[in-house]
Amino acid sequence: MEKWRLLAVFNAPVALSRRIFRARELRTLTSCCYVVGVVFLQSLPALATGIVLTRRITRACRHLYRGTQYVQAMDFSHRVQIEKRDQLG
Repeated sequence: MEKWRLLAVFNAPVALSRRIFRARELRTLTSCCYVVGVVFLQSLPALATGIVLTRRITRACRHLYRGTQYVQAMDFSHRVQIEKRDQLG
């Protein structure tokens, strides 16, 4: 003879644990998105500064390169304008 009978299955703890897990997962995802966004926003000024400095440095080199192209073509009348008085000017 059976002493116990299963009348109903109570899944509330399982459902509650799934909701808690989803909430934690969502908070973790949100936190990761915030971190990625902050890192991206902080890298923008560094990227812009790098681009500006690179262009300023390579501008003089490009002028000199164009001048050497004229010399290679045997055109000695072309003059390279000196903009600055430093190593790259």
